[in-house]
Amino acid sequence: MEAIKMTGIVKCFGRVRANDGIDFAVNEQEIHCLLGENGTGKSTLMNILFGLYHQDEGEIFIHGKKAAISNPNDAYELGIGMVHQHFMLVNQLTVLENIIMGKEPGGLFLDRRKCEEQVSGLVDKFGFKIDLQEKVENLSVGMRQRVEILKTLYRGADIIILDEPTAVLTPQEVDELFKILRQLKKDGKTIVFITHKLNETMALSDRITVLRKGKVVYRCKTSETNEKDLAAKMVGRSVETVMTKKGQQELESLIIGNKKMKEGSLIINGTEARKMSVKERKKLGIGYIPSDRHKNAMIADFSIAENFLLGYQDKPRYNSHGFINYANLQKDAQEQVERFETKLAGMDQPIGQLSGGNQQKIILGRETSHDPAFMLVAQPVSALFENGEYTKEEIGLFMTGKSAGGKNS
Repeated sequence: MEAIKMTGIVKCFGRVRANDGIDFAVNEQEIHCLLGENGTGKSTLMNILFGLYHQDEGEIFIHGKKAAISNPNDAYELGIGMVHQHFMLVNQLTVLENIIMGKEPGGLFLDRRKCEEQVSGLVDKFGFKIDLQEKVENLSVGMRQRVEILKTLYRGADIIILDEPTAVLTPQEVDELFKILRQLKKDGKTIVFITHKLNETMALSDRITVLRKGKVVYRCKTSETNEKDLAAKMVGRSVETVMTKKGQQELESLIIGNKKMKEGSLIINGTEARKMSVKERKKLGIGYIPSDRHKNAMIADFSIAENFLLGYQDKPRYNSHGFINYANLQKDAQEQVERFETKLAGMDQPIGQLSGGNQQKIILGRETSHDPAFMLVAQPVSALFENGEYTKEEIGLFMTGKSAGGKNS
């Protein structure tokens, strides 16, 4: 029997049609990968299922019954839980407090012992290996993710959606997560796994649905396909496999100036930059696309145009006697949005509402638009290529600066 059936789902953000008549079905007690490059509408579709968005058209059926899902509480009532890419935890509270928050038994008087017994039972059953009394701020990323999964189980979810869950995990943590998900499946849970990673899709899933440009383009059993075919379905053409090297964050931080060098020298355009700040180094002509865009390249609640200003607010083109020239800012930001075919509702839209790929496009456009002498690029551009958002030739043009006026960078 189908645990989830979504038919004719349409969702628009302004002129952007994020979901374009999607039919999506997941069988009970299976791990189903929702696969596609960034910006194809995967998260939007699952946010509709979880009640964070409401579809403009279409219907949803849960275990064969038509469902009206207006908010996450409705979703939980139907047994649907969601683990978001960016965790929704309170760092100052313990693991137990985060799990039970909003669903504390005992009415006015919290029955803490009962809570701990219930959560401990889940921990033991699924092998989570976590200290319920530890504060969340002291946990690794992988452990925080386990807290989020436990929250969904504590609330009775038998359908669990995970949005790009491996994006912030180490390989060992990925292995541990997959063990947990397989155990959840054995216990009768249904898993929807949103991803763009082909190797993980093949290793974990039972069935696959591929989205491209807001539409379903392929459905199959995992046993009937392979990485090469999936990649072609994702992007609509044959693509090469790109291998990205990990563990370069330290070098990245030393070059841009987020970490201090103990020894040695750093010369940028003939200038010793070892003791310079990040701001001073950028003035030497560094364009910077970091590995962690949320921490080092954007402010989620700021608009597209405001994010385009970050790091360049002192440039004369944008700053005149302490006042921001919004006309120039809007003009330049709009040019880059069009250049990279970025999908958004408008320039005033908060960047945090965009897909990961479209956020990367904003950052890429900003950093390449100032004629940098040197580009420090850590994984995001490679990820765009790997996901099929650009061809190898297009990436080459971006990195030489030729798509921004023909100048080399």
